[in-house]
Amino acid sequence: MRNGVTTNVAETFFSQLKRSVDGTHHHVSAKHLLRYLAEFDYRFSTRKLSDSARMTDLVSRTAGRRLGLSAGWSVIAAHVTHIGSATLKTTSRRDKRS
Repeated sequence: MRNGVTTNVAETFFSQLKRSVDGTHHHVSAKHLLRYLAEFDYRFSTRKLSDSARMTDLVSRTAGRRLGLSAGWSVIAAHVTHIGSATLKTTSRRDKRS
């Protein structure tokens, strides 16, 4: 401690960041590193809020913003739709047998 200032908050932040990467994300790409850090910064900064208060804050920040689908997400959405339709076809075959 120097002049009443400690490094405890910084040590806590980086310790929890490391646990988050190891436990939740398992891998962090350099391409999206700033997004991971921004997400963790928000979680750490609002850690004393209840889950409902944090959700209210998060939703209030989205006013006037749009979530666009990039080309990559379009491919994923098409794949999920394909899987969903295959599941529906399988289900309908089972229904016909009974």
